[in-house]
Amino acid sequence: MPGDGPITEYIVNYRQAISYEPQGVIEYPWETISISGDTTLVVTDLHWDTLYEFSVTACRPGEGGEGKPSPAVWGATKCDGKFKLIS
Repeated sequence: MPGDGPITEYIVNYRQAISYEPQGVIEYPWETISISGDTTLVVTDLHWDTLYEFSVTACRPGEGGEGKPSPAVWGATKCDGKFKLIS
């Protein structure tokens, strides 16, 4: 069985969604935030009116303890600074 014990950390990966520009497709790099001891995270410094892609990986202690990333969800920031989950 991969890992051992309870989940001790979550790895949140996010990036600005792929953009189709006149100069070509722009694929943005992933940003990573690790959290432990909590299941809530506020992501700051996002651009307004922008689509983002998120996935989460759960981790347990021990070899092989990092699970597979969750299916991606997308959300968009709006000009008023609020975030809307799309899927």
